[in-house]
Amino acid sequence: MDEFVETTTTSWVQRISGAIAGLIFAPLFISAGFYALKHGEITHAKTTNALKVVVNDVASPDDARVGDVFRYVGTVYSPGEKFQDTQFDVAIDAIKVYRQVYTYQWVERKKEKKKRTATGGERTEKTYTYSRKWNLELINSNRFKIPEGHQNPRRRVAEPLLFEQEEILMGQYILHEKFRDALLNYKILPLNQNMFSSVQYVILDTINSVICPGNKVGKNISKANYGSSKSKTSSLYLGNGMPEAPQIGDTRIEYWYIPTDVYTVVGQKSRNMIIPKSNKDLFIHSELPCGGVRHSPHGDFGMLFSGDQTVKEMFKIVHQSNDKIFVILRFVGLIFVVAGFAILGSPLGLLFAWLPFFGRIWEKVVFKIMQVLGTLTGICISAFYFLKYNSLANLTIYDLYFVFAVLLFLFFVNGLSVSVQANGKEVFSGDY
Repeated sequence: MDEFVETTTTSWVQRISGAIAGLIFAPLFISAGFYALKHGEITHAKTTNALKVVVNDVASPDDARVGDVFRYVGTVYSPGEKFQDTQFDVAIDAIKVYRQVYTYQWVERKKEKKKRTATGGERTEKTYTYSRKWNLELINSNRFKIPEGHQNPRRRVAEPLLFEQEEILMGQYILHEKFRDALLNYKILPLNQNMFSSVQYVILDTINSVICPGNKVGKNISKANYGSSKSKTSSLYLGNGMPEAPQIGDTRIEYWYIPTDVYTVVGQKSRNMIIPKSNKDLFIHSELPCGGVRHSPHGDFGMLFSGDQTVKEMFKIVHQSNDKIFVILRFVGLIFVVAGFAILGSPLGLLFAWLPFFGRIWEKVVFKIMQVLGTLTGICISAFYFLKYNSLANLTIYDLYFVFAVLLFLFFVNGLSVSVQANGKEVFSGDY
């Protein structure tokens, strides 16, 4: 691992000038936070109430007529041919396959440490650290602070590849295209030497951990909670090094697949097809790799679960994931509002920064005041729209978690770092 340190100094005049110039971003942050809080509370109320209504409309397969919403359990499969990876001569019998590619590369990490000078200025120490890691994306080393000695390859021997069967069936029904897109619970495929028929011997890596594909395998994902995994698996190893001693440019390839399996679907019956039910307030809920969940854009209702699930079990899980997603959005909105208030108070906080002791105390006091004001404003926005569109009966344990997180934020967070980027370049940054 390599390390490079760069030190710069900013005077008090430059700091307060930058704080005044940065006031233009305060309304933008507050507006973004306001929208996130308002949109989140209204949407959450509509989805929660709509789920409570639609659960009563779910019929059994025997009772369902064309046009009814029903629960169906069946084997999801495809009559299509196996997936053929001609580059490595691998055949996989699956509904979907995703070839995930890692490249061993240099990775740059930047860490900033700021210290206040005696005259109210600021000394910034930037530490650039270079380490070698497996990465899913090719990293452009020309953008590194110190590119010399840290060159990454510009090409790799294989690229990610996504394969999907054109027709997917579930029992006696055809799955609608939107349900096919929602089928995303990929599993890692264990590799062995016998799978590579035309290659006498291949190197399999069983040392490194799995990185879940996430949004690489999904279409039209508006809201998702990605899972994570630290499990170890086998991957195809290519390059000049070995799994225990890789070299820059070496490649690892994993195969993620969706096999033929039993699923439970809630959708609308349409003769020989299961289609999503049109509903402007709901979404299609499905599973992502490593335990994650996905909600498609609003406009259609449906559920797709692996295994045999009851209606009660499915709706309980969907309510929980819906609550979790929107409480996270609520906290994000709150942070944006607080950041906007912190930017507004920055010039006042720096007013006495040139005083050795009092200036630092004054800066902290101003930030804490703006933090409290921003937090109260965010909570009031959230509470107003919750009470207007929702009901106290819809409060959940996640709302309690939100309150607890806000208290921790007020008591233990005494500073914020704000950064605005455009076209990959930083146009504004500040520490408060």
